[in-house]
Order: sequence, then C-alpha cells, then structure tokens
Amino acid sequence: KFQYISCLSWLCEYRIFHLVPLDAAAISYADLAAATGAPEQRLKSILRMAMTSALFREQPCGTRVAHSAASALLARDSGVYAYAAYMCARSAPTAMQMAAAHRRWGAASTRPNETAYNAAFGTELPFFDHVARDERRVAEFAAYMRNVRSSEGVDLKHLVAGFAWEDIPDGGVVVDVGGSTGTAAIALATAFPHLTFIVQDLPANAALGRKAAQDSLPPDILSRLAFQGHDFTCPQPVRGAAVYLLRMILHDWPDDVAARILRHVVAAMDAESRLLVMDTVLPRPGAGLVSEERIVRARDLTMMQAFNSGERELEGWVELLGRVDGRLEVVGVREPVGSAMAVLEVRV
Repeated sequence: KFQYISCLSWLCEYRIFHLVPLDAAAISYADLAAATGAPEQRLKSILRMAMTSALFREQPCGTRVAHSAASALLARDSGVYAYAAYMCARSAPTAMQMAAAHRRWGAASTRPNETAYNAAFGTELPFFDHVARDERRVAEFAAYMRNVRSSEGVDLKHLVAGFAWEDIPDGGVVVDVGGSTGTAAIALATAFPHLTFIVQDLPANAALGRKAAQDSLPPDILSRLAFQGHDFTCPQPVRGAAVYLLRMILHDWPDDVAARILRHVVAAMDAESRLLVMDTVLPRPGAGLVSEERIVRARDLTMMQAFNSGERELEGWVELLGRVDGRLEVVGVREPVGSAMAVLEVRV
C-alpha cells in the first residue's frame, strides 16, 4: 500500500488527474511528460503502478494514457480529490511517524503536542493550532472535512433519526456544544419546529455561523437559533437546557480533557436534562464485517496519531462518564442504519 500512496501523492503533486483529458480521448506519455516536466520513463513507471489499483488505463498502443472510472472521479469531483490529496499530504506522513513519536515521547503520552503529527511535521504545536497558523493548511483541512461530512456515515439525517427529539417538550432548548457554524442545529431545527437551539463554538466560528444563518435561513428557523461564543473546556454558561449535544467532539480529546469537557456540561444539567454524545462506538473485534471494522480501526488510529486521543468502545464511554460523575447513566444507545456513529443518551 505504501507504494500506492507514494504514486497517488505524486499524481496529485503533478496534477496528472487534471492533465489527462476527461473525454474519450487519451494523451500520449510524451505530451503528458512535456506538460509536467517529468521524464517520460518515470511518468510511465508511476502511472503503471497506479494502474494496478484501477487509476488510469493505458491504450493498447502502449504510448497513450486515458482515465479510468476511478481516476475520472478524482478529476471531476473536487471533494474526492481534496480528500485524496489530504490523505497523501498529511494523513499518510502522520501515520508513518507513529512509532517514532512513541519512541520519542513514550507510548503512554496523551499530550496533544506529542503526537505522530508533531513528529511528521516538526512542530511543537497541537494539531489545530498548527493548522491555524497557515492559510494553505486551513484550506486543505477545510476541504478534507467537507468531504468527510458529506459522506453517508456522518450524514446529519442520522442525528435527526438517532434520538426521540419529538419527545422534548415544546420550547425545549438544545445546546449544540462545539457546534461549529450550526449545520447540525439547522438540520434539527428544520425537522423539529417545536425546539430552540443554541450553537456554541469559539467566537470566530460562532460569528461566521451567525452571519451565514442571517444571510440564508428563513425567519421561522432563524428565530429559534442562537450562536454563542464559548470554549467547551470552560464552565458551561447555559444551565438547565433540555439537551446538551456533543457530536464528533470527544473523540478528538484524550480522557482527561474529555472528562473536563463533560464535567462542565454535567454541572449545568438539571434533573430533566439529557446529555447526548454522538460519536463512534468501536465494535468488539470480529463482531461484524472485516471491511467495516477496518474503517473504524483506521479512524481510531487517526485520532491517536493526530491528537493522542482515540475512538472508544461502549465500555470506554461508560468508564469515561463514571470518571466525570458516578450518577451518570447511559440510558440508551442507538446507531441508525448506515451511520458511522451512535447516539448515547445520558441522564443524571
């Protein structure tokens, strides 16, 4: 696989996906080499390796290359291309430094700046801080995340279907903790007009979400949606809400920080409040299809390598909640069909 990744990275770097024509016509190796400035024989070696994984196809004459269905997808779909480019430029180099990071800082480290990512890119900053320092890194990560969020496994329909929102009393307040620019809250507000929503994120994200909502949403949704600047590692300012939602938040953080985030939420809950955690629940080894398990195991390692955190089994979630407050009880776990995540309903 590492040679496939090296070839994919080279093909992205030299824009081969966009230089090979998308119509039925092929391009000669000679013309493609001239367009890239790469030696023709090296170009052939790299493309022919990629062809063993269904990227591109060589014409019978042996001198021309055309798109395959897979390579045409990368050329046509900017989201898929951004995902592939990010995996090559960031994810693969990070993964290859896991052993080096553990050797340097110890395999037990949970510090956010002692990760495989830090080792790969020579920075002492945690992942998000390092990304934020460079506009190109911000743009490539944003494009990558747009593709991730557009996938079936994290589609917002699973959040809508994953909990009995209709049972919340009229006017109930839902706090979307770490809700970015409000896409999840907007989906819920559209589906459940009896609820109101507060989207919390760092002030800059909250401001972006507020402006986008004001510019695009109809009054009936906008009137039930508020944005609040808030750092979720600090005390929760909204007390006694009907629901506190943490969607795709806690897997970014090791247990000590995740526990701190949860303590602030629990301190704000009353006897009727619900805490909803929507995140991956790792399966037991061998419990399902190997192809599906491989994906969630890869996500688990990605969290370790980038953040020194990880995905959790159900027992891990229960243990984490017990560290926060012994009264917390998981009263429901629902994983909608097709979802990569489960919704854990927690009560005090």
